[in-house]
Amino acid sequence: MDLNTLRGLSNEVLYGIDRVPDLTDEAVVAACVDSLINRRHFLHPVEEYAESINLILREGRLSTQALEMSRRYSETELLEFLARLARQLDERRPWPLPAFVKLDVAQWSSFADAKPIARINRPMMKINDILNKSFDNVPIGAEKLPVMILELRSGDVVALMGSVNPRSTMFALMQRDPGDPAEVIARFCEFTDFSPEEVVPLAA
Repeated sequence: MDLNTLRGLSNEVLYGIDRVPDLTDEAVVAACVDSLINRRHFLHPVEEYAESINLILREGRLSTQALEMSRRYSETELLEFLARLARQLDERRPWPLPAFVKLDVAQWSSFADAKPIARINRPMMKINDILNKSFDNVPIGAEKLPVMILELRSGDVVALMGSVNPRSTMFALMQRDPGDPAEVIARFCEFTDFSPEEVVPLAA
């Protein structure tokens, strides 16, 4: 990975840093580490962000663009934050797989024999907010079917499928591969932070 790309990744980490009230708070650092590992707010693997942060720390300075990320904190404070972040990242090695990743909608064809195992009654925007991901649209004749394909840390590949009715708030959790639906639902809740009460199992 080239240097400009690496520096750009550290800029992503510092984006919105002024919303953090206290950069010395270890809980804030831990939350950022969790987000990096689980890719909740970051597109790239944690390994790439760690490499970027370590590059900045070796250089001992921030680029002009990185400095412009903050009107609240000095370069020294930002570098100290990145150092604490690097330390906690190292302490968490070996890094687990992300809790879940969104897969390309091109895999929807692999759900031809999938079965619905649960329903979630929530507006699409609420689901987008919980997962920090957005739905894709699959054409069904003249209509569009909203779907989101996820691979969980457990290896389960599931999909959330909405309705061609854009006003509908009902979504089905689809199980693609063999396995106990109850266990798949439990792992879906564990890795996505949906509460079990929100994911209602369907009768077999």
